[in-house]
Amino acid sequence: SAVARRRGARLPARRAIFGLLCGCSLNLETVAAQTGSDAGFESEAEAEAESEAEAESESEAESESEAEGECGSCATAPAAYCADSSTLVLWGSPGWCEGGDCVYAAFSVTCAADEECCDGACEALAWTTEAIDGASDASTTYPPRLAASADGTAHVLFTVAGDLKYARSAPDAGWDITTIDTSASGAILPGGIAVDGSGEVHVVYHPTGPLTLRYARLPEGDTWGVSTLDAEGSPVLASLALDADDGLHVAYSRTGTGLQALRYGYSAAGGADWTLETIESSNSAGWTAIAADADGSAHVAYVLGGDVKHAQRALGGAWSFQTIEGTSQTSVYGIAVDATGGVHVTYTVTYAKYAYRSPEGFWAVESIGSSYASAPVLDAAGAAHVLLSAYVLTEARRSSPLDAWTYLTVSPLGTLPPALVAV
Repeated sequence: SAVARRRGARLPARRAIFGLLCGCSLNLETVAAQTGSDAGFESEAEAEAESEAEAESESEAESESEAEGECGSCATAPAAYCADSSTLVLWGSPGWCEGGDCVYAAFSVTCAADEECCDGACEALAWTTEAIDGASDASTTYPPRLAASADGTAHVLFTVAGDLKYARSAPDAGWDITTIDTSASGAILPGGIAVDGSGEVHVVYHPTGPLTLRYARLPEGDTWGVSTLDAEGSPVLASLALDADDGLHVAYSRTGTGLQALRYGYSAAGGADWTLETIESSNSAGWTAIAADADGSAHVAYVLGGDVKHAQRALGGAWSFQTIEGTSQTSVYGIAVDATGGVHVTYTVTYAKYAYRSPEGFWAVESIGSSYASAPVLDAAGAAHVLLSAYVLTEARRSSPLDAWTYLTVSPLGTLPPALVAV
C-alpha cells in the first residue's frame, strides 16, 4: 500500500474591501472642481457664500490631515490571502487614511488550472508519494480505505496476506501498523473506516469463510475491540460514515437464500449498540457507499439489479429512492453531501462517472475518465476532488458543479480503485 499527499489551501476568514478607491477618487475630483473654480461672482452674497465654503473646505482639510496623522503611514498593504482554493486576493498599495484607519483597495486573481491558492499565493499543484507497507503480499485485489482525523493524521485500512491491517501516520515520520483481525482461510475484505471527534477509529469489514460483517473500534491509545454485526447470509461490500454527532452509519449488501437485501445499520452510542434494518429486499444488491448530511440524514448510493440508485432518509423517517442511472455491471465507489445539500456520487460503467444531484433534486451524470475512481471529496471551499486510476493515477478537480474538470497526474502507477480524503 502507498499514500500520496497534496498540500491543501488554508482559507482565513477575511473580507476584501472593494470599490473604495474609486469612490474616494470621485469625491476628490468633486472637491477639486469646487475649490479650483476661478469664476467671478455676481453678488456679495455669492462671494460671502463662496468664502464660507472655502473656510469649510479648509476645516475639512485640517481634519483629514489630523486623521492622516492618526493613521501613520499607509504605504504597506496587508498580506495577500486565499478567498478559496483557486482565488487569491491582493491589496493595492499605498492605501489612504479614512476615519483614523488605513484603507486599501482589493482585487482578486484566479489561479491557473495547475495551481492552487495556498498561504497567500498561487502555488503549483504537486503530489508526493510514499510506501506504507512494502510487503510483497499486500492485496492487489481489495482496494484500501482511508480516513483522516482533525489533526491531519491519516488512517489506512488494507489487507496483507489475508489479514486486515491498520496504518496510522506517525507524528515524526513513517507509519505505525497493527493487525486488526486475522483469517484462517481466505482474505479479509476491507469495508470502511472513520475517525470520530474524540479520535476513536471505527472500522467495518468482512472475514471470508464464511462471510460476516464485523465492526472494530480503537479508542485513543487503547487496543482494538472487535464484534460481529451480522452473521446471517453472506454480508458483503460494506461502507461506513460518521455524522456530525459522531453517530455511525453502515450500509452493506447481504446474499443467501431468502436473505438477499440492501441493509443499513446505525449506532448513536459509539458502536456499543446497533440497530440493523433492510432498505430494499433483492437478490441483486451490490456495491454500497454511505454518507450523512449536516442534519444527520443518511444517503446511500448502491447497485441494485445493475442500476445505480440513491436512497435517503432522516433518522426515524421513511426511505426515499431515486435511480441515478439504469445500466449494468457497475461499481459504486463513494458518495458525499455538500453544505447546500447537493449529493455527489462516483461509480463506473465502463468508465468512471460522476453524478451530481442539485439541492432541488435533479441528477446530472458525466464521464470523467479512467476505469476506477475514488469516493468524491469536497474541500473546505466546496471544490470536488476525485482520484482516477487506470495504469496512471490522476486527480480530477473542479471548483463547482458548473465548472469544467481539471486533471493532475499523481503517480504513473495506479490499477485499483484509490482512496482520497481531505485534511
